[in-house]
Amino acid sequence: MKEIRYIDHALQKLKERKVSKEHVLEILTNPDKVLPARLGRKRATKNLAGRIIHVIYEEHEDHFLVVTIYPK
Repeated sequence: MKEIRYIDHALQKLKERKVSKEHVLEILTNPDKVLPARLGRKRATKNLAGRIIHVIYEEHEDHFLVVTIYPK
């Protein structure tokens, strides 16, 4: 499993939107869907107990860099 890193903005959004790092791990490792996002990034989406969460991230050779998280 690749390491998961977060930019400061993503850490702030985790707290504001009450999404745990465990949720992010679940979304990145077992997404319902992964789509291209802007700037060469990816958007992983998963329905977690009726709440759809999107994780915008960059995939690097040895890690994921989470840019933001938002519910839909």
